[in-house]
Amino acid sequence: MQFKTKTLTAHINGRKHREALSKWKDKDNSLKKAKETTSEVNAINSRNGAETDLKRKQPTEFDVAHYERSEKKIKRTEDEAVIGGQTTVPWQAEVRNSEREETEKNVGANVIEGVPKGFFDDEQMNSRVRETIEKQKKITSEIDRFYKEVEELEVQREDEHEELNEQSALRSDIEMIDEQIERWKMVNELEKKKENIVESVATKFEQKPNFDPVEIYYASLSIRARDPDARVLIITDEQETPYKRGPLSKELWWFSDEASIDSLSHTNPTSSTGRRRYAFYEADGFYLPPDKLDEWEHGGVGLIRGAKVVKVDTKGSFVLLEDGRKIEFGKCLIATGSDALLHTQLEHLPELDDFVTTLGKASDFRKIYSKVDKMAVAENGTQNVIVVLGGGLLGTELAYSLNRRYARDQENPTVKIVQLCQEPGILSEILPDALSDYSTDMLRYQGIDVLTDTRIDSASVKGRDEKRRRICLNTTAATTSDGPKERKQIMADFVIIALGAEPNIELADEKGGIKLDKANGGVMTDEHLRVCDNVWAAGDVCSFEDPILKKRRRCTHWQHAQITGRIAGENMTDGHKTYTHQGAFVSMFGPYAHVCGVGDVNPHSLSTTTIFAKRDEEVAEDAEDELRAVVFYTEPTTNVVVGVLLYNILGMGEEWARKLIRDAQRLDERTAIECAKLFELWDSEDDEEDKKREKGETKTAAKEERANAGGGKLTEVEVEAYQRRED
Repeated sequence: MQFKTKTLTAHINGRKHREALSKWKDKDNSLKKAKETTSEVNAINSRNGAETDLKRKQPTEFDVAHYERSEKKIKRTEDEAVIGGQTTVPWQAEVRNSEREETEKNVGANVIEGVPKGFFDDEQMNSRVRETIEKQKKITSEIDRFYKEVEELEVQREDEHEELNEQSALRSDIEMIDEQIERWKMVNELEKKKENIVESVATKFEQKPNFDPVEIYYASLSIRARDPDARVLIITDEQETPYKRGPLSKELWWFSDEASIDSLSHTNPTSSTGRRRYAFYEADGFYLPPDKLDEWEHGGVGLIRGAKVVKVDTKGSFVLLEDGRKIEFGKCLIATGSDALLHTQLEHLPELDDFVTTLGKASDFRKIYSKVDKMAVAENGTQNVIVVLGGGLLGTELAYSLNRRYARDQENPTVKIVQLCQEPGILSEILPDALSDYSTDMLRYQGIDVLTDTRIDSASVKGRDEKRRRICLNTTAATTSDGPKERKQIMADFVIIALGAEPNIELADEKGGIKLDKANGGVMTDEHLRVCDNVWAAGDVCSFEDPILKKRRRCTHWQHAQITGRIAGENMTDGHKTYTHQGAFVSMFGPYAHVCGVGDVNPHSLSTTTIFAKRDEEVAEDAEDELRAVVFYTEPTTNVVVGVLLYNILGMGEEWARKLIRDAQRLDERTAIECAKLFELWDSEDDEEDKKREKGETKTAAKEERANAGGGKLTEVEVEAYQRRED
């Protein structure tokens, strides 16, 4: 087929060339298809002898002019539909479209092979077009191959990405496991060094601790609770993590076993599950190494052991350690606690180091425990004498605990406990004279040799045999007569100093804003426990302004340390809480010797009013009778209650005592009896009758029970008292 075309300027790789080529190809296909379709239709009509005759029915009545115009319009439409001399009717147009599609398919094959014949008269140009088409085929093939490679690379990249994520997760798990392994290695190393550390405390008289674990631990809890991303660093001169010191003189002796000395844990006689109780607040893994503290996104609690702070620079906001290290801080809590009081005649004597120790730290407990346990296994029937110096709470608790564990209710005890105090009776710094005398008799009844009004003048070591060397205490005792005082020598195998404690005030710095309370001792704070802009204090070292009692005070009890630590931590995180809590202490030193004090209980500076459950003529016949009493401590000038002490009274008495103090209750003879009714001081009439009826049986049963409860075990009465105290 020939085409009438105009000359086109084509470029082999040009866009216009490709568009022209496509245009002519479409036109040629359509014309071919139309011709073939028309020929087939004519052949069919001739064979059947049929003619197409479009007859129009003449309407009977119509406008002739309008008809002629319609005829012309139809004729014009038919003329316009003629293509190549052929008329186009609807069914022919449909056939023509199908033929056009077939033609395009056939002509497309020719175009791929080259260009239509005569498209270019120039053979060279025609050849170049063919080459271009071939190159286009190759390019298309390359593009397809390229896209296929891209898809394969994307799939491969996704697989590699998933593999990298898996590897990263595995590496993270491995790093975490390695970190835990390193921590446990540190724990094992510290455990191995414990024995050496205990021995190194031989220089204890020259070292003063500047760390009290109770308030530090509870302060860290408050800080982290209010600021989850806070970084808290605890610095202690001990090798232990924070622990409770109360069990060192009580539970660790009452319920101890072979595991107690290392783990500072004990069994719980009131527990049905058999779970142990630990003096440590947290496991070692709770605390982060100090160099890792900044690496954790959400902070934590770090711990530096065996380091002593020698200076707190409030202006420079840093602390200086004894080894020269300098640690900066945003806010600082001073909780240096108290130092164990020493005896002037026993300190700084190297020859006494093997015979004398204090009780204030975990290392002291371990030394005493090991020493006394060896003495309990005496050879040749000898009896070892252990002297406890101190008539306060610590000395009384320790004397009772040692006696109950090693001597009480035993026929031939290998250990004898002697308690030596300078006061006229035990606990005379908190008890009125009548209760102090009763408590002293209670200890003596249990087998403890209590020496009151006795002081130590000098001490020396006697004996050439290493196995039987003993310490000789030269004492002076007051007598009831006006004659000369009695001098006496006491030969002891071991002496434990339990005189109490004095606040550690080495960090006080008047120039730096850390002021010292010379009257009460300790570091001065306001009612919010704030020392200066960026420093707070808590615990034994804290001399605080009491808004309830309206005076400055300092306390040395565990509950006080706990509450002040919590409040200081809260105020260090932008809190503004006032310390109004009246701390309480509890102690037990016999089946019928349970003491609970709330507020200020100093009988020497305050007036006391004691209400007994029994009248004077009915007071205990012997130490087996329970004596119950409530003591009110009032200001001498105002008679306002500032403290309450409960003797063998349990239940809700502690909270009632706080209410009386908070309400500033004035006391006289009538109101004292009414206030005493708030406590479980008296039994009901039915209970009183039952007790009288069973009195004889109870005494006999108690004696048998103690006889069967040797080896430091609790009697039923003691278990009940301990359980009620815990509740």
